[in-house]
Amino acid sequence: STATTWTLPAVSGNTGVVFKLVNRGTNIVTVQRAGSDTIYNQGTISASPMLAPGASTILLNDGTYWYALVPISNPAVTFDAVGTAYTNTTGGSSISGSGSHAATAGATVFVYVLVEASNNGFSTWTRTATYNGTSMTSVSVLNNANVFGNIGWLELFMLTGAPSGSKTWNISISGGGSTINAVYANSISYMNANYMSSGVTRSNTSSSSLTTTTLPSGTNHMMLQAFGIWGNSSVALSSYSQTSRYNTGNMVDTNGDDNVLLVGDAAGSLSGVGFTATSANN
Repeated sequence: STATTWTLPAVSGNTGVVFKLVNRGTNIVTVQRAGSDTIYNQGTISASPMLAPGASTILLNDGTYWYALVPISNPAVTFDAVGTAYTNTTGGSSISGSGSHAATAGATVFVYVLVEASNNGFSTWTRTATYNGTSMTSVSVLNNANVFGNIGWLELFMLTGAPSGSKTWNISISGGGSTINAVYANSISYMNANYMSSGVTRSNTSSSSLTTTTLPSGTNHMMLQAFGIWGNSSVALSSYSQTSRYNTGNMVDTNGDDNVLLVGDAAGSLSGVGFTATSANN
């Protein structure tokens, strides 16, 4: 069988309704909320928990949300693959770049893009990404702190339900009214990651010790994280505290500026997960 989605009826108007769901198949069933409703599962609010093959649950509509009387244990999110990177250290007024990625069927693919520009933040540029010709969604973007007179941003694009086999991803950046000095991008994919919770961003301007906020996460979840570093001397990263999936190492553009993009992950934990690294320069 193939993975499928079962959408609950709306909470409103269905108070007291009970469903027993049994996954008799051999693939995942995603239990999807209606509209902006929520599903209360294992002490957390969820939009679309996943029911593993052979698993079952009982859902009660209490008038506020669907409550999982039998907890839904999401199948563990697992690392799938890393793609081939795109690197441009010569820049230009617009950028089009691509890489390849061989995902397992049904995987969720992310593309990270690190940009250094002469001025103007991400909001003045038209930024897009596609995977195998299908548009990807920008789920998180953050300007840098503009400490050295240049500005840039780090952005994450996402696509669920990727086809199997080697496919091409493309990025395009244009229309910002200034010059792009450098762009670094790569793709990464995960299995059983059918949705992403709100991203958390943080900037650091004065320390070689890089630390993210420690964030709680659910059982079987995966925390995806990236450091995007700009500097005027080597900013190579070391002592990364979690699993590194892609690291450009210190890159130097035609202006002599230094950049690093590091992407990593860690299994979720209710007690919280943090990411740290040390930069060669602050």
